[in-house]
This record gives sequence, C-alpha cells and structure tokens, in this order.
Amino acid sequence: MTPIKIHNSLSGEVEEFKPIDKPYLIGMYTCGPTVYNYTHIGHLRTYIFEDIFKRVLSKNGYLIEHVMNVTDIGHLSSDSDTGEDKIERQAKKENKTVYQIANFYTKDFLWNLKQLNIDRPNILAPASHYIKDQIKMIKKLEAKGYTYKISDGIYFDTSKIDCYKTLFNQNKDDLKSDDRIENASEKKNPTDFALWKFSPKDEKRQMEWKSPWGIGFPGWHTECVSIATKHLGKYFEVHCGGWDHIPVHHPNEIAQAIGVTGKKLSKYWIHFGFLLQNSEKMSKSTGNFYRIKDVIDQNINPLAYRLFVLNTYYRKTADFSMEAINASNNALNNLYQFAEKIQALKRIKIFKRKLFKNTKQNFIILKNFETDFINAFNDDLNSPKALETLWNMISTVNKDIYSFDPNEVISVLKNFDDILGLKILNHKKPRIPIKIRFLAWKRYILKNQKKFKESDKIRDNILDLGYQINDYQTFYTISKKQ
Repeated sequence: MTPIKIHNSLSGEVEEFKPIDKPYLIGMYTCGPTVYNYTHIGHLRTYIFEDIFKRVLSKNGYLIEHVMNVTDIGHLSSDSDTGEDKIERQAKKENKTVYQIANFYTKDFLWNLKQLNIDRPNILAPASHYIKDQIKMIKKLEAKGYTYKISDGIYFDTSKIDCYKTLFNQNKDDLKSDDRIENASEKKNPTDFALWKFSPKDEKRQMEWKSPWGIGFPGWHTECVSIATKHLGKYFEVHCGGWDHIPVHHPNEIAQAIGVTGKKLSKYWIHFGFLLQNSEKMSKSTGNFYRIKDVIDQNINPLAYRLFVLNTYYRKTADFSMEAINASNNALNNLYQFAEKIQALKRIKIFKRKLFKNTKQNFIILKNFETDFINAFNDDLNSPKALETLWNMISTVNKDIYSFDPNEVISVLKNFDDILGLKILNHKKPRIPIKIRFLAWKRYILKNQKKFKESDKIRDNILDLGYQINDYQTFYTISKKQ
C-alpha cells in the first residue's frame, strides 16, 4: 500500500499526507450547507468525495474526528456582505419562522446523506448555537487590532494579513475583480469582510443577538473558524469544501485564524470541482439544479449518482445528464448482479465443492487487484482508476469463475466497498414475486431435461412480466429487466 497523497490547494501541489502530531487521530472540518433551500446534487458531489476521503483515511488506519457546520445564520445573498440573509428571505417567502426553515432544510440535507450512504459527521454544528464563541473570537481579533467599525458592522482588515492576497495561488487582480468591490465605499480594502453585522434600524430580524458592538448577527465567514477551533483545536489536518470557497470564504477563514492563533487553521485544504448542468454550475440561487429526489422519481437507485460522481476525477468538473445517470444505474445493477452471483456461488460451493478449482495464483491475482484499488485512491483520490480496477477484477473473475474462491472474491468486494460505499454486498434486492420464482424454477427443471423449446417459452414469459433470468453453469439468478 502506497502512502496517501492529496492535492493541497494552499500549496497548489499534490503532497504526501502526514498527520500533524497525533499518529492516528485526524481532525477534519468540512463546510456544510446553508439551509435555506433543498440540497442539490451539485453540492452533494462535494459531500460524496469528502465521504470517500474519510473512508480512504480509515482504510489506511486513521481515526477521524469529523466536524461540519450548518449555516443557519448570517449567509447574505452576496459575498460582498450585502443583500438579504438567505434564511430570513426564505422564511418570508414561505411564511415560516427562520427556525422552521433551518430545521426543515437541515432534515432534507440529512435525508440526502442517508440516500447516498454518506456517513454523518461526528459533530454537526448549527452556527446559531455558537454565537458566544463567535463573539469571543471577534473580541480577540479586535484586541489584536485586526478589526474596524463602519456603519453596517465590524469588519476584518485584510491588509493586516501579509499572505492574504496570495492564499490559494490567487493574485491581487483576481481579488480586486470579484464582487466584493460592490458597496465598498466604507471599507478600507475591497477584500475586507464582515465579522459582525448590525441589524437594520428599521427592521427587527428573527435571528439577532446583543454584542459589545450592538444588536446584530455574525458574518458568514466567522462561524467556521469558531466551530472548527472549538472542536478540533487551533491547527488540524483537513479542511474541505467546494471550488466556490477558494476565492472568498476560505481565505477569510485563514485570515481570522492567523489573527487569533497565528496558524492557517488546517494543514491540508482540499477542494472539489463543480457539477455542470447545461454548461452552468448548479446553484440554488438560480434554480438551476436537480435533487436526489428527482433521480429517485425516475426509478433510479440514488447510489447510481454516487457511482456517476466517482467516474470523474474530483478536481475536474463533471457534466450531469439523466442519460449519464441511467448509464450509471445500469452499471450499478451489473455490479449488484455480479455480487449476487458470487454470493450464490458461495452457497453452491458447500454442496458442489468439486466444481471449484481454486488456485493460489488466483488468490494472488485478487490481492493484486485489491492493492491496485487502494493505491489508486491513495494517489490523490483517483476514483476513475480505482473503478477501472474494479471492472477489470470482475471481468477477470467472470472469465473463469469456478477457479476463484467465492469467499475470497467476496472479501475483495467488501474491501472495495469500504471505500466506494455502494452497498455492493448488502444492497436492497427487489422483491421477486412468488409467481416469477416458480416460473424460473420450472424453467430450470425443463432446461435440465433438455426441453429447450418449453424452457425458452417460460423465459420469454418471465421477460414479458418485467424480469430476467441470468444463467450460469450450475445455477441462475433473477433480476428486474433493465
């Protein structure tokens, strides 16, 4: 097994993964959802790859303390710290309280994680539960001279952080050209950002708190640093997010962390590419998005989307289409059929051991596939190469299936799925009606009696009823017709 290598956005290089000082415990922080609307599959692409990286770390013997925030306060409609609070705006639109909105869409987010077999974080931290921590952090920054006050709030002076304009290999021109220059007349620098926003004088917000500076609410960029350092310490191993966090959100996190602790918060900053729909990034704000529910409504296994995501390297954009998801669903069904076949062979071997001619060489072949698979994921999460290894293994076994020990094949599949998370060996099998099972058994008897005309007629009947028989040398399996 080769060491884990991962692309660190902070250095712009693929680096060997080395824990800071705890040899087996890894601190991992991932930017969670802003819970003002349904979770779309573009965001879920990031959460899938974060889950994959956790599984890779675990497979390499690490324990992970995973913390994820839930933004239920302070995320304004513009990164320039202007516009409406997204959750307050949605509450007005749906005629609900902000708490009802946040609770409803948080539950939707967690439902999506379950559908995609994404492990929940150890700590799920709503930003509104950490107001005191955020105020405490802002006071520390104020005491060290990093803040200033303007008419709408307390701001962080980014000119005080020497490395700010070169974080994530950005340059000064890129930073000045973004939308943070909007409404910047009172800011000292266009890149300065709000730590605490004052409530509008003519409007009472549903979520607002007293602070040393006045009634208001924390800025969006403040919550992550407060939550991460509270649970993971001043400096931890892994911080993840989407590409969209690179220009603004993550540099602002690092600026605050440097101001408070002198450290850049995390050793490895990992970012995941966008999902495109009609050549545009999926976005809740534009309404250009699909949900996992839309996939399920097409009678597609939601894990087909997980497989679809893994077919594209995590640092590349992926193009979504229902055709591509259907193709992934077919591939997933083929994978499940292979697993069912191997599991059936395991049962058959008990009674017909003489059929099998296991060899030590084939055991070595399986182990080599296993090594190639984990090495692919250890090499900067190269999921397309890992999947290629999976399909090559299946093809190799299928060529001479009785020469492989089914128990050994099952063991390899389990090790593969510990990372893939596709429920290969424990997927929910469709219920086969008694009538179909009876017809399949009758056909099997007729076929063994060499009554092929009658057995073919039953096979066609089974197909007409929406099922298919998968024949093998000494047994068969039944599946829904694709």
